[in-house]
Amino acid sequence: MTNEKKQEFTLRITQANKSQLIVLLYEIFLQYMEDAKDALADGQKDAFHRSMEKSIDCLRELTDSVQEKNELGRTVLGLYLYAVSYTHLRAHETLAN
Repeated sequence: MTNEKKQEFTLRITQANKSQLIVLLYEIFLQYMEDAKDALADGQKDAFHRSMEKSIDCLRELTDSVQEKNELGRTVLGLYLYAVSYTHLRAHETLAN
């Protein structure tokens, strides 16, 4: 992620409420996934690995933010957990090739 993008996210985080923070965290996850895709296309395995780890960290934070006391929360948590597992698996498969 570029320094400019980090500054943009930092500014938005400082101005966000709780719900907006969750959306921002998801946007940061997507940015790291895009960074990983670009790094892989450029043959930069170390940068790919770093971006994938950061994206997984974002997903872990998202799973920690879920309130499991209702059906929607449990469904969202299941989706996040699937995304963590899938993302982690794909990163390892990609690095193995």
